[in-house]
Amino acid sequence: MNFSAVNPIGYSPYMRYMDEHPCWTFIASALAFCLIGTIGIASNGAVIYVTIKTKKLHGTTFVLLALTSAFELVHLCGEYLFLYVALSGQNFIDYQLAVQICAPSVFAVELISPTMLFIGIDRLISVTFVNL
Repeated sequence: MNFSAVNPIGYSPYMRYMDEHPCWTFIASALAFCLIGTIGIASNGAVIYVTIKTKKLHGTTFVLLALTSAFELVHLCGEYLFLYVALSGQNFIDYQLAVQICAPSVFAVELISPTMLFIGIDRLISVTFVNL
């Protein structure tokens, strides 16, 4: 397929926003992401804190929920790279630098799904074998 006919280089987002300093579209998007991320960081931090402090919540399910919250907290910290890039006026950074900065965030995202799977398995076992 000829992608240059569909999206010629003159109309690519990179060429459009490359020299626009600051780009208010990027800044507004980054602020929205960071606002949601900040709420998520506070909420996930509260789940972790309550799980650690409350002795009744030291069961398998609650530890797995706290672990999922910890992974999500690390993931949400990656949103601040977008805000930094948007506010600095760069709009784009090198791929290698982005990978180095976002590696913990991507690693955490990859661990959220298996942790949720283990929560589901734990709940299935606890409901299925209730009399044991």
